[in-house]
Amino acid sequence: MPNKKILSLFSIAFFFFAVLSVFSTCEAASVYGCPWNSDGLANLEIGKSSGRAISYRFRAEHTGTADRVLIYLVFGSGGYYAGNGGQILMQVQTDDGSSSHNPSGTVLGESLVTNPMAQWNRTFVFNKPVAFEQGKLYHLVFTNPHSDPISNYVSIDDLHNSRNQANMQPGVSDTDLAVIWKPSGGSWAVNYKHTPIYCLQFTDGFKQGQGYMDAKISSGSISFSGNSKVRMSFTVSGGSRTVTEVSVRLRKNGTPGNLGVRLETGSGTVVEEGSIPSSAVSTSMNWVTYKFTTPRVLESGKGYNVVFSAPAGDSYTTYPIQKGRSYGWTAGTFTDGRYEYTTGSSWQKFQGSDDYDLQCYFTVSSSDNPDTSRPAAPTGLRIVTAD
Repeated sequence: MPNKKILSLFSIAFFFFAVLSVFSTCEAASVYGCPWNSDGLANLEIGKSSGRAISYRFRAEHTGTADRVLIYLVFGSGGYYAGNGGQILMQVQTDDGSSSHNPSGTVLGESLVTNPMAQWNRTFVFNKPVAFEQGKLYHLVFTNPHSDPISNYVSIDDLHNSRNQANMQPGVSDTDLAVIWKPSGGSWAVNYKHTPIYCLQFTDGFKQGQGYMDAKISSGSISFSGNSKVRMSFTVSGGSRTVTEVSVRLRKNGTPGNLGVRLETGSGTVVEEGSIPSSAVSTSMNWVTYKFTTPRVLESGKGYNVVFSAPAGDSYTTYPIQKGRSYGWTAGTFTDGRYEYTTGSSWQKFQGSDDYDLQCYFTVSSSDNPDTSRPAAPTGLRIVTAD
């Protein structure tokens, strides 16, 4: 006959295992869509000032070895470069483990580019494969070892964040992705105006990065009201998702009516329709959120649209951001959807392309197969108001 004490201990252990299993299925909120702020591009010169260093800090999403990274360089007119462009030494460094999470100085691998003006979307090949561990922080550190970096340099290009404040992106924490730098030597500091553009390529084919490369503020800006509308059109892949909210980044002009929000199937059948008060929207670009009356399931393989509108009169303004996949930045973008707009007749893609997204995302409460191609969202997504 089994020992009662052993059975009792087994029962207790099983109970705690079951409890832990339940809690392990209660994931923190994630996002689905395009949770990125962008107000154009912003450059930082790799050189120009003595002691300057720039780091792309990121948290590894994969365990494996990587041997190269794609970076956006800029060297056109307008102060982006000087002389012969100098040189770029890119080092992969570990994190120092401090609360500031700066580069440690421990180099895992490096790449020296002596002709940085030869190619703008530049692949830096490491001198040896570098081992990354999922969940750990790393740094890509850029310096200019040229004999005269003050007079010979190019710039690195990033997404521009006009807010210039902490909590830069709603889809990833500042700790997990940031540009930090030493403007003229001295101490490292986060540059809140910048978000890295990069694609880290692993030898097993996995890619990690932030692949949006521009915001079409001028050519793509649209002010909509009345018959004019914008939408994110998408077909769900990677498993169904249960969503509780949808957020969009825009601004208001004057005193428009409430912002209309309509989630519909690809054929136009309404899933839910509501509005966001005009008073919740800033006159500067900001994120606003509509909470669904009940969680909505976006079924894998099916098409949907989330449409934003306003009554005739004063308007709202938004603009799309550009995926960099045509130039090699194939990781970290929303591959399921695209931005579309209408002025009252038919829906159109911006420049006839699928390479542009509305700054718009869903908050996911649970997912059978979450999309791991994007950074996980921080808990407590919020309405962010620009200055």
